[in-house]
Amino acid sequence: MNKRIQFLIILWFSLATFSAQAQLHSIGVTGGYANTTVILQDRVGNEINSEANFVAGLQTSLRLTPHWFLELDLLYTQNGYRTSFFSLGEFDLDYNYLSVPLKISYRFGNKIQGFINLGVTQSILLNAKAIGPLFGPADELVDPNATFDLKPSTRNFDLSGMAGIGARYNFSRWAISLEGRFNRSFTNFDKLTGSNVEAFHQSLQVLLGVHYLLGKK
Repeated sequence: MNKRIQFLIILWFSLATFSAQAQLHSIGVTGGYANTTVILQDRVGNEINSEANFVAGLQTSLRLTPHWFLELDLLYTQNGYRTSFFSLGEFDLDYNYLSVPLKISYRFGNKIQGFINLGVTQSILLNAKAIGPLFGPADELVDPNATFDLKPSTRNFDLSGMAGIGARYNFSRWAISLEGRFNRSFTNFDKLTGSNVEAFHQSLQVLLGVHYLLGKK
């Protein structure tokens, strides 16, 4: 297993174990819809269209004060977009990551709470591919939906900033949450682009979470 993937998994479980000693914390699952695209700087001629993708995983929350919480997610995230390469046709580019968002959350309210999240997301690339037309030596169409491996040309590590806003309903030992989250990469993920061209992931996510409360209220 990739050492960075091992580190991110250990980091998540370490915080989850530590939070078990807290006065009040939660652990649960979260997932939902992501509208993803790419931000290309200094590239001309390629049309970019966003695509619908999927996010899902685990979440742990550690209470620091009655209103401030430290949260760590362990997520499988899909990032992708559709683009046209001049006369070659349209291609779907898909990038899948193991992501660990680390964030500070401010909550207000009691049984029904609103919250705001700010943080950073570390992501390790699992796989990357493009699906589109394959042409032969005489420009004849060989396969309209050929698969091309993009992992060798994609950086293994991605760092992004994230901000979220949402609401949470607390039962006696359970809670459900609904969050809108924005992610924007700080790092250029394309290793083959020239120094004057950079590519950054960007996504809008809608996440539904189910959380189990541990500790004393």
